[in-house]
Amino acid sequence: AGVGEAAGGQLPRQLGGGPVGFDVRRLQQVRDLAELVGARWLCCDANQHDRAVALISHMPVLVSAALLEAADVEADGATAQLARQLASSGFADTSRIGGGNPALGTLMARHNRDAVLAALGRYRQHIEALEQLVQQQRWGELEQRLSRCQQLRPEFLPPATAMEPPGPPAADGRR
Repeated sequence: AGVGEAAGGQLPRQLGGGPVGFDVRRLQQVRDLAELVGARWLCCDANQHDRAVALISHMPVLVSAALLEAADVEADGATAQLARQLASSGFADTSRIGGGNPALGTLMARHNRDAVLAALGRYRQHIEALEQLVQQQRWGELEQRLSRCQQLRPEFLPPATAMEPPGPPAADGRR
């Protein structure tokens, strides 16, 4: 949540964007430190932030947990056991965060409940659409959707680049 959100967004505002008494210089110090260690600093509306992190952080924890549960409760115990033996990199990548810290996942859902529910609803719609394509054997449409996702992924996760050494940003703000 953004500055002032702990008080329900009710703190009086000042000309720098923060609540009255907020020290913009201290925020700049935090920003400088974050950028020094390689963080990318973004400024945004608190509600927009909550919706965005629900989509790319909080919902994936729950989706990943659901994947683990679905694989665990396979009706045929022998199939569930075989699934455990066959699980490899794809399952590892997809289930990693669902097998993470339960307290953290609960806190994310609890403190961003509305945005998480909206994200899960949107996700459910996409899962149902994919399920229909498979059920109706619409393989061409399925491949088109998967191709679109293949093209979309780099927009969220650009290819890994070599780590740049920490240091102050250049005059133009770049490293």
